[in-house]
Amino acid sequence: MPGDDGTLVRQAQGGDRRAFEELVERYQGQIYRYVLRSVLDATAAEDLTQDTLVRAYASLKAFRGACSFKTWVYRIARNLCIDYQRSGQGGRRRLMPLTAVVDHPAQGACADPLGRSSQQELAEQVELAIAALPERFRAILVLCDLEGLSYQEAAEVEHCPVGTVKSRLFTARRALRRLLEPYVAQGTALATAATGGGADALWESP
Repeated sequence: MPGDDGTLVRQAQGGDRRAFEELVERYQGQIYRYVLRSVLDATAAEDLTQDTLVRAYASLKAFRGACSFKTWVYRIARNLCIDYQRSGQGGRRRLMPLTAVVDHPAQGACADPLGRSSQQELAEQVELAIAALPERFRAILVLCDLEGLSYQEAAEVEHCPVGTVKSRLFTARRALRRLLEPYVAQGTALATAATGGGADALWESP
């Protein structure tokens, strides 16, 4: 039975590669989705996810548990995304809707082909709206509302105060509501299709 993150980290630090492989399996998909929404380039996201995990493994012995492993690995990914964007490579965007790459179907997906098509279209509208947000607001919204990090965890990833996280999240949600105004009447299906049922918070204040 897999252990918690702390146990797996200690085992991996002691040389147990299988423990680190379990951590990779646990977080690889989440990190990829986060990076894809950050850099908006599917090919770059694959490379940056791999780089994140390689760096995490190389630095694992230096990890002292001041934050959770989850927060730590997201922080590595975030820093790599910032480096990528500063390098100028972020300008060549080949956006792939996240609905095309997630590992599982959306919850409540309709068995009717026409229903699935409509749901996918709505989900893609959400992804495009998220991509249209300024990067500093998009990053917070993705971390808190789509990846489920707490305000404190998001603050640690972003290297900013919790108050800044809350302020940016409020701004991001408000901007997203404006962008999606034509689709708000279908908001439940839209949010479910986009995030597998975890996006209710997009329509709330922080």
